Amino acid sequence: MNVTYILHSSYLVESENSYMLFDYFDGELPEMNYNKTIYFFASHSHGDHFSEKIFDVSEKFKEAYFILSNDIFENRVPEKYMDNTVFVECREIYEIGEMKIETLKSTDLGVAYLVECEGELIYHAGDLNCWVWAGAPDKDNDIMSRWYTKEILRLSGRDIHIAFVPLDPHQEQYFHLGLAGFLEAADAENIFPMHMWDDDFSVIKRFKELPEFEEYKGKIHDIKARLQSFTV
Repeated sequence: MNVTYILHSSYLVESENSYMLFDYFDGELPEMNYNKTIYFFASHSHGDHFSEKIFDVSEKFKEAYFILSNDIFENRVPEKYMDNTVFVECREIYEIGEMKIETLKSTDLGVAYLVECEGELIYHAGDLNCWVWAGAPDKDNDIMSRWYTKEILRLSGRDIHIAFVPLDPHQEQYFHLGLAGFLEAADAENIFPMHMWDDDFSVIKRFKELPEFEEYKGKIHDIKARLQSFTV
């Protein structure tokens, strides 16, 4: 599979038969084979995870499907695309085209996706993250930590090939908690950080320098620029 970083939490995954474009809202896209089927995933309605631009992108493809969290209003989908659009709920399983899709409940809004494609599992967290903040009440941060841990444990024991997990510099000293919790509960062969505001890739190096996660360094890919691609 080929993985391309687009922007923020948006990644493009190319398999032998299809493309999966996650949480696209802006940014240049690479050249693609428009004879393949493309699946657009939107984890929730926030403007840094969903844009109606996906429908313009889909025009070039012979076949396109839209998998949208159900907090995205139906009136944002043009009528001509409705037959190929599925609005998903959390903690459900769907079969769409060649994909088997399982959803988790976000700790913010919408869902996270676990997608089975051509025998491989791909996880995209959306805003399922441990949103702990400096200055927030300890009680609120404790509730968040427990909620995140409980939800991410649903991935325990799953053979995940590719995982897209938040590593958010806005969380300051707590930037690492989401990825740390994922590694403790689930793990994956290939991990791609996301939710890096303003292309602040420095958080990747910061995470890899944490001694308690030394054993995972080789699995975490270094993102250095938009449209950077990886074969995994």
